[in-house]
Amino acid sequence: MFDNYIFSLLKEAISRCNLKLTEELKAIYKIKYNELRIDLQDVSLLETISNDDKDELIEKISKKITSVNEDQKVIEVFFHEVTETIDYVYNLIISKQLGG
Repeated sequence: MFDNYIFSLLKEAISRCNLKLTEELKAIYKIKYNELRIDLQDVSLLETISNDDKDELIEKISKKITSVNEDQKVIEVFFHEVTETIDYVYNLIISKQLGG
């Protein structure tokens, strides 16, 4: 699980904030990841975004987690942005398929 694309986004966001990826943060990540039931299709959708969109997502996450000082909140903010992005990409695909 820790080698997937979503975890790499977390590592990059944490790195940009000069925070440390602690074992506690990893454990909370794993629990939340499993709770959300993120599947291969969700990960694949995220992998389709452009590098610019990826950088924008990481920047957005980084800005929000710099003001958070609790591991649980960091993960909540992170997954909120990730799931919003998954929903956004999914909706873009659906609208294109429907001719919108």
